Amino acid sequence: MAKRESQGLQIALILFVFITVLLAFSTYLFWSKAQANQAKLTDTQTQLTNESGAKNTALEHKQQLLTMLGFPIDAELDTVSNAYEQDMKLFGPSIPEQKRNYRELPTYMLSTIRTNNEQIAEQSAQELKLKQDLEAVRTQERARADKAVKDKEDAVADYAAFRERMTQDFDRMQKDKEELDQQLRKTIKENNDQIAKLRSDLQSAQSDLKTARALLKNKEEQITSLTVETFEEPDGRVVWVNDRAGRVHLDLGWADALQPGQTFSIYEVDETNLARAEKKGSIEVQKILGDHLSEARILDDKLTNPILSGDVVFSPVWQAGMPTRFALAGVLDVDGDGESDDDMLINLIQLNGGVVDASIDANGQVKGKITIDTRYLVKGDAPSERNREAMNSYTALINDATRLGVKEISLQRLLSDMGYRGRVRAIGLGKNARADDFPPDENRNDTSIGRSVGRFRERTPPRAITSEATFGGE
Repeated sequence: MAKRESQGLQIALILFVFITVLLAFSTYLFWSKAQANQAKLTDTQTQLTNESGAKNTALEHKQQLLTMLGFPIDAELDTVSNAYEQDMKLFGPSIPEQKRNYRELPTYMLSTIRTNNEQIAEQSAQELKLKQDLEAVRTQERARADKAVKDKEDAVADYAAFRERMTQDFDRMQKDKEELDQQLRKTIKENNDQIAKLRSDLQSAQSDLKTARALLKNKEEQITSLTVETFEEPDGRVVWVNDRAGRVHLDLGWADALQPGQTFSIYEVDETNLARAEKKGSIEVQKILGDHLSEARILDDKLTNPILSGDVVFSPVWQAGMPTRFALAGVLDVDGDGESDDDMLINLIQLNGGVVDASIDANGQVKGKITIDTRYLVKGDAPSERNREAMNSYTALINDATRLGVKEISLQRLLSDMGYRGRVRAIGLGKNARADDFPPDENRNDTSIGRSVGRFRERTPPRAITSEATFGGE
């Protein structure tokens, strides 16, 4: 029994010791951990104390900076930043970016203020000078005004004296006017009597002058019809005629600057007034045979008055060794279509060796100029009065030709003397036919009765066949 109690005590003692050791070890561990935590807590508190001091210091610095910048101590960063940007734009827009701060701003503003003060001082000096100049000008103007007032007073006094003199002069002139009116009425009556007498004498003289002019014009026409026109002298003569071959020889050639294709009109050997004479026929030069010899074909002639040796030839377009010069005026209808053919006529003249000095273009303007070398004015019909420009040009050309002594020639006479034959007009048949296109032929040969009716001329083969307008084309 006692042994079992002793074992129980031992076991209890062992358990007690074990538990005591375990408790001691646990207590040591907890104490060691508590010491470490205490040290860590102490470090943490120390760090918090330091950070709290730094934060308080930073907060104090911030509040001091905000106070120095003029902001509330609780102002936000955005508010300060926006105010900074506005201040820099307003007070320091020209400060470089790296120097743009509140410390540099006063220096910049002070420099700007000094510059502005200098400019203000300079402007003040200029303003003072301008004020002094203005005062000087005002002083001069006052002097001028005083002088003007005095001059005005003098002028008023002079005007009063002048008006008094004018009143006296007017009274005197009024009296003289009445005397002159009486003399004028008397003079007018005498002049009217003289004018009436002069008008009577003038009417009598005009009547006598009209009669004298009529007599003078009649005499001039008679003299003109009897006078030889030296302008139009023969250009050459026919030296040989071959009627059968339709050829003639002329005394014109290379030395006379004659060219093939030139046409001439033929006149009687003893004709002295070519301007009024009737031509015998026309020829066209075919060959140049020598210095003064050429061959031409007969374009047309008359059986009752054939071309003979010795007959003279003439063309208003050709002159030996030099071109004949023309001026064209008016409506010149070459082909009979009712329209002016200036271009066609110019070509005809140039083909025959002539030159056109002046003409009227399609716009009614004068093209070229009449000179003393112009020989002929080809005068056509007057333009329509509605075309005022063309009518004025037409009149101007005629006046220039008269003033320079240029001879007038009609279009028909020019074409006839050049031997020109117009274009053959086609005759319409059927419903387009006209009675005027089929006149009776009084010179036809009536084979049905075996005798001739009127004049008959044996037909020969045509020398040339063409429907175009040519110089003597068949």
